[in-house]
Amino acid sequence: MSLGIIPVFLPELKTTKFNFDFDGSTTLDFAEELDELAGELGVASLADFSDCREAPEGYEGAPWELDEVLGPWTDWFAATAGEETWTRLHAHLKDDPESLSDPDAVPYLLEELSEFIRVLDAAVKEGAQFRLSVVS
Repeated sequence: MSLGIIPVFLPELKTTKFNFDFDGSTTLDFAEELDELAGELGVASLADFSDCREAPEGYEGAPWELDEVLGPWTDWFAATAGEETWTRLHAHLKDDPESLSDPDAVPYLLEELSEFIRVLDAAVKEGAQFRLSVVS
């Protein structure tokens, strides 16, 4: 079982759906590097769109089970900000694959980033908000 990160929309998108052939596992594997790169590029990080609430001391459950302990997470973000982040990350990695610690992973990451851009573009057009969710 691998973990991945996917976008979730409010309201749900009417014109398209996230292609789950791209499970976001490569994006999650390189999330820290992508966050650093986003900072260098002057755009929001992936963490900025994620539930970063602290788990209670001693919590041993899965990240997606935190709502049961902390209550629901109610933050949503502008799809335009997400689209800008993923577009800038994609362009940078396409031009400079060596900026990632594992350049061999860049083609897979570019495919996932393209899928994020596609659905975020639809969200912008539909006026939806989004956030990131960790899935297994």
